[in-house]
Amino acid sequence: MLLKILEELLLENSCLPSSYHDCKFTIKDLGFSYEKIDACRNDCVLFRKEYENEVRCPKCHASGYKEMKHQRFRRKVSSKVASLPIPAKVLRYFRLK
Repeated sequence: MLLKILEELLLENSCLPSSYHDCKFTIKDLGFSYEKIDACRNDCVLFRKEYENEVRCPKCHASGYKEMKHQRFRRKVSSKVASLPIPAKVLRYFRLK
């Protein structure tokens, strides 16, 4: 929706992408990709390098993953997808070139 508004504000011959999907490919082609790094929910530690395989934060002992309390929808999911934990917080690291 924001892209449509910007398209109306700019000149007719602008090279603004028309969809979010096109924007993602343009950003990727320019080399502006990012790296996802799991982080402690209390901002103590980034789970990378020596803490990459940790499940709990070594400083505050909080879980590094979201806890699934309720399962509202019961649907068949492959065991591979069901076993992947969801990180509590994710840092997106943009490298400077």
